Amino acid sequence: MKILLTTDWFTPAVNGVVTSVLNLRRGLEGRGHEVRVLTLSRSASSYVLDGVYYLRSMEVGAVYPKARLGVPLQKKLVKELLAWGPDIVHSNCEFSTFPAACHIAEKANVPLLHTYHTVYENDTHSFSPSQRWGKKVVRQFSRWVACRTDGIVAPSEKTAALLRGYDVRCPLYVIPTGIVKPQAASRAETQILRENLGIPDDQTVLLYLGRLAKEKNCAELLHAMARFREAPVTLLLVGDGPDR
Repeated sequence: MKILLTTDWFTPAVNGVVTSVLNLRRGLEGRGHEVRVLTLSRSASSYVLDGVYYLRSMEVGAVYPKARLGVPLQKKLVKELLAWGPDIVHSNCEFSTFPAACHIAEKANVPLLHTYHTVYENDTHSFSPSQRWGKKVVRQFSRWVACRTDGIVAPSEKTAALLRGYDVRCPLYVIPTGIVKPQAASRAETQILRENLGIPDDQTVLLYLGRLAKEKNCAELLHAMARFREAPVTLLLVGDGPDR
């Protein structure tokens, strides 16, 4: 199959959407499919490189750190993708590249699948002074996205239940986001890491590995750790982001 993945976020950015798209592309190509990616460039120029189509965009960091906004539909790259002839379009973001995904799927007369990566109810602080009003906007926006797709992939049953609560009517598929299994560290490597971090052997280590941003709610982990002040427990926060 010829599969087009669309996403507002791509390398060199590091976040869950980028990791998911990269893993999906790698997995699909490993199974013999032909995959191309439509995303936003980090500049005002559009270009194509290694099967990735970069649409010119502008920075809107005031909305969200390092976020970018694509300019209106860029016909040249879209025509190239239509000439390529995708069998399916798989959208991974609801904003700048979503209209292009809808347009290409409609013109090519192929299904449009969308993965609902972000639970925006957890991110109302970034666009609404009122959490109640923000949740209402998220509900309506999610229904608007769903009405334009042939199916939505939810990474968890919890997310699928949330979408059902929004009265989303399109088919929902619960498919956990895949990860690349890392090579396990040896006992010697673990011991060296503990020594370098000053963690005693009798300490139980808890790990948060991910982006450091308000919607990840790392503050809840810190509040919970306060209850274990005398317990032999060490919490490691590993990652980077606007809340570092």
